Amino acid sequence: TQAIMNLVRRENFAIGISYHSYGESILFPWGNFKRPPDLELIVEIAGAMAARIKRESGRGQYSILPLNGRVGQSSVWMYAEQHVLDYIIEVGTQYFPAEEDIPFIIKENLKGAFYLFDRLLETGIKGHVFDTYTKKPLLAEIMVKELSANYVKPRMTDKEFGGFYRLLTPGKFTLEIRSRGYLPKTIRNVRVKRGECTDFEIGLIPNRKLTNGH
Repeated sequence: TQAIMNLVRRENFAIGISYHSYGESILFPWGNFKRPPDLELIVEIAGAMAARIKRESGRGQYSILPLNGRVGQSSVWMYAEQHVLDYIIEVGTQYFPAEEDIPFIIKENLKGAFYLFDRLLETGIKGHVFDTYTKKPLLAEIMVKELSANYVKPRMTDKEFGGFYRLLTPGKFTLEIRSRGYLPKTIRNVRVKRGECTDFEIGLIPNRKLTNGH
């Protein structure tokens, strides 16, 4: 568990998949708790992945189900703490699939994984946050105000490069960018169009009151 937590914090993933058996279904965060602010997007992606994965019987595709938001599964923690859209895919119809069924299971599930990779580069926002004067990359919060909640932490930039990705549904949003020691920046009327990932280069100004010790 600690190894997964360390990995997620280090790599700053935007999306994720964990594979398990069995059930031929995609589990998403979360149910039985407060409504996830990104629920519309989470369900949309889960449904699109499931629609691409055939059941072993050849009749129909995988189903989608919410995870229990009150238990400690990795996907629930990743969404609440790191704002990662992480899914658990229950593959096959038994804990230990028959050897002859494994190639089909792999082939079908790759279709869902490839869709998720493509989706990361489509509808949403991406960019870099940096010091306006030195151009140094900054660790910063990227908050979408219309999709914020006190029980889900905002997306963070990458520590090394100041980069970020945030998947969204089409719409108009307000971004708030915050970094310790800098003045916050608000960007209003951000229009996100389906199939497009809007790019931002965001410079923050040092808060002189803090840097001067006042």
